[in-house]
Amino acid sequence: MRERAQAVDPQLRQRRERLPPGHFHYYATCHPGLEEVVAAELAGRCIGAANIHPGKAGVSFTGDLVVGYRANMWLRSAIRVLQLLGETLLDARRPAGEEVYAAFRESAAWPRLLAPGQSFSVESRVWSCSNLSSSQLLSVRAKDALCDAIRDARGTKPLPPEPGRVADLPLYCTAYHDRLSIYRDMSGASLHRRGYRQAMHRASLNEAAAAGILHLAGWHQACRQEGAVLADPMCGSGTFLIEAALMATDVAPGSFRRWWPFTQWPDYDSDAWRQVVAAATAARHAPAAGVEVWGNDVHQGALGLALRDIQAAGMQRMVRLHHGECRDWALPRPPGLVVANPPWGQRLLGGERDESGSGFYGGSSGSEGAGDADLDWWNEPEGAAGERQRQQQPGRGGRREEAAAGAALAETWWDLSAFLKQQCAGASAFLLSGNPEATKGLRMKASQRMPLTIGGVDCRLLQYSVRGMDETAAGKEKKPAAEERAAR
Repeated sequence: MRERAQAVDPQLRQRRERLPPGHFHYYATCHPGLEEVVAAELAGRCIGAANIHPGKAGVSFTGDLVVGYRANMWLRSAIRVLQLLGETLLDARRPAGEEVYAAFRESAAWPRLLAPGQSFSVESRVWSCSNLSSSQLLSVRAKDALCDAIRDARGTKPLPPEPGRVADLPLYCTAYHDRLSIYRDMSGASLHRRGYRQAMHRASLNEAAAAGILHLAGWHQACRQEGAVLADPMCGSGTFLIEAALMATDVAPGSFRRWWPFTQWPDYDSDAWRQVVAAATAARHAPAAGVEVWGNDVHQGALGLALRDIQAAGMQRMVRLHHGECRDWALPRPPGLVVANPPWGQRLLGGERDESGSGFYGGSSGSEGAGDADLDWWNEPEGAAGERQRQQQPGRGGRREEAAAGAALAETWWDLSAFLKQQCAGASAFLLSGNPEATKGLRMKASQRMPLTIGGVDCRLLQYSVRGMDETAAGKEKKPAAEERAAR
């Protein structure tokens, strides 16, 4: 079948022939909107990938086994690193289940890839195929093919992974326009699970998304300059703070993890991996003089989680925490950069099954192509956009409760605006929001709106150039809001 597929589709043959011996095709998945960030990380000196091509919710690249190891160690903004095992075309004239079984069984030498006693798992996604529409069918027939191949070679079938544990050989399959691609998942657990977290706050932004946002905000360059300061006035459990500190000290995000699936594979090169780990350890350094990261939050419990995680990451020397309302936070000096994920009325729901929100790995974002058609409301005037969103989303309580929640949300952004104007004159502020109605309280015009999809939610990273305001002017500006609240 592989010969037939290559003859039908010469692109498959060319992809194999282009690579030198010992090199692989890889795919790094990510949150939609961060593809260029991941591409820049792959091209950097720490990874050195080749043939880098950003796609939808991911980036393809090539390199030897060491490049794959480095990608897992150093990628900050990616979700997983997948290594391509094989590709073939599915014959639309045959029954889908039979064709998947035959294609999967012939696509790799499974007894050589799965050692005796090891477990495997299969995740699948299907888009726009002629006679294959079920991801479940693809997964089931792929498992059947692998088990039969192992049984024929050894007389016994491999076992599934233990509940709650990553398989020794996690596999991922995509079927797109009848092209079946089979990958080994080198990362296993999502790369956003760095390993320094002691506990997760329920509204925490995941680490890969936070790192990507920091890159878009320019912190990866600003942190090299002496005296650079980043502030997060609503830091929660400190994800932005920790990721910013790791960037400033060149700490590899993968250096906290203790287990990787590829260390169980027959072609694992232990010497090469030890060299990658040693290089990551040697790359760590103290931050440039005066470089600091400051965080504030009104919730003491969230700050307690942040402190524990900051200490676990070893970043306590360059991170300062403050407890209180952001409008009352007085900074030692104006920061150059403000990055925050303020409340906007909806929690990001990026779970274990689909951290990217893209549907590429472990979940689905909905119907095919969903997401792009509904983004026009971000370009509408903020009042019209907010009204449209309010009409489209059913209320969860009475009008009084909705009004109270809306008033509290507006007051939060009002206070954030006062903080920016009083404490951050001259800074660039990057604020994440999935609700244009919430941003009205900021009373500032964004200079740039960068689309991101996080946890299946269409968001915008909004950039503002902050102009200062003295306390007298700020007080006058806040009086109408206070009177309005009292009137209620």
